Amino acid sequence: KLKKSATTLLPAELTLLRAALDKAVTAAEAARPQQASSASVVANPADAAAPPATAASDSQVGDWNAQIEAEILGITDEQEIKKLKQRNMVLAEVVQSEQSYCASLETVYEHYYQPMRAGRAPGFTQSDFKTIFGAFGSLLEFHRGLLQRLQREYDMLTNADDRAHYSAAPIALLFKQWAPGLKFYRPYASQYQAAAECVNRLAGGIDASGAATPSNIWMQTQKQKCNGRDLGFFLIAPIQRIPRYVM
Repeated sequence: KLKKSATTLLPAELTLLRAALDKAVTAAEAARPQQASSASVVANPADAAAPPATAASDSQVGDWNAQIEAEILGITDEQEIKKLKQRNMVLAEVVQSEQSYCASLETVYEHYYQPMRAGRAPGFTQSDFKTIFGAFGSLLEFHRGLLQRLQREYDMLTNADDRAHYSAAPIALLFKQWAPGLKFYRPYASQYQAAAECVNRLAGGIDASGAATPSNIWMQTQKQKCNGRDLGFFLIAPIQRIPRYVM
């Protein structure tokens, strides 16, 4: 199933992403609030490490911004105001999902990527490092930049002192501009199976005497640093990410 997802969804990711984001921003009323706040978050294991909630809930922020935006645009129809509220909740979910995903990538970078690249992971060779991570570094840099821009646009959207930026159009345009960067998912997905096999082999290594190998011991140590989540848990997150953008 994972292999099918990587090979059938990724070649069309740019077209799907652009169409889905246009629809989500201009017709967010089609997505019910409970769908945006529950199912999409649970589907991705990377989202388990979501950042703490802010003082105001998504619903409160969405309602508040929608009321201000309605006032600015001269909208009085209750149905139209409801659409604005739903759209703002969807946008909040987009930002929070990207924050969670980037937090997951940063965890991999700190506890696995950097030690292996620096030769501080016992039992791992540089060949193992390249097999496991491949295009991971490019993915990380891409999403660091995307999150920075996305957060900036969203902050402007929700800033009461900057009413000129209450349109969601800049966020939609931002995704369109950054969509070509999704090309990094192709090499990552094509190498995923080999990466997973390499991780499983080294993480489960047993020597001739029946004792755990150095790579096995190191992986177990890193797993504890990541709240019991092993490297395999994190490596699958990028494979699942593109379908989530379409959602």
